[in-house]
Amino acid sequence: MSRIRFTQIAKPAAPVASKCELYYDSTGLGTPAAVSLQAQDNNGNLIMLGHFAILDYRFQTLVILTSGTSWTPPNGTRAALVECIGGGGQGGGAATSSSTCSLGGGGGSGAYAASFLTGAQIVNPTPYVIGAGGSGAATGATGTAGGSTTWNSTVIVAAGGSGGTVLAAGTSAVMQAGGAGALASASTGSIVLNGVTGGMGFRTSGTAYYYAGTGAQGIIGGDGGVGAINSTAGATGASAVGYGGAGGAGAATLATAYAGGAGAAGFIRIWVFC
Repeated sequence: MSRIRFTQIAKPAAPVASKCELYYDSTGLGTPAAVSLQAQDNNGNLIMLGHFAILDYRFQTLVILTSGTSWTPPNGTRAALVECIGGGGQGGGAATSSSTCSLGGGGGSGAYAASFLTGAQIVNPTPYVIGAGGSGAATGATGTAGGSTTWNSTVIVAAGGSGGTVLAAGTSAVMQAGGAGALASASTGSIVLNGVTGGMGFRTSGTAYYYAGTGAQGIIGGDGGVGAINSTAGATGASAVGYGGAGGAGAATLATAYAGGAGAAGFIRIWVFC
């Protein structure tokens, strides 16, 4: 029985007409390059491991990033669909009052931005930033906006949602708008979508409220914080749950100031193709 052994070489020149050449490519395809057994015809067309090397992508793996600062593509990566979600805004606070009701609107959710990247657009390693959920605003203050989620600095940008605002203490029945969802115009990508506006809060009188603003739901997942409902007691805003850029709930009070709930952090989802 005979055996054939190949030595790794760089891609050779195309063979003569009507010929096909089999070789073990030392440079390979993708980022980082993966060595592979390849064949090429006299026109330079390539076949690699049974599928065509040009305009033929095979799904390899799905990656979810919720932390960290850089991503190293797996060997042989030739394309990637990268989806980014911005952080959700913090809910609005409730201002100090001696006897009347104050409440906050819910925080807005982060934007969605995505692009399909190929060839030199696949950077090794790729820097990224996960947008933080809005938090840390003082009691009784407008909620902090969520942070932007970015891929390779400015290649893909998903803006963060706005924080909920505060309805000053008073006695009239009135609604308080939630924070705006992040705008697509502030984001970058082949596809960009606005975030969702936070829920409104509703004061029924000087001594009661029907509900504080509920945080916006994340555009592709993640629950916003649920505002306190039909109560005469004060409450800190509930935080959004999980990842996905959802907004935090607004706070409510008849006396002591409270802060709104924290928004959820954004995330990045990568569909890797070889």
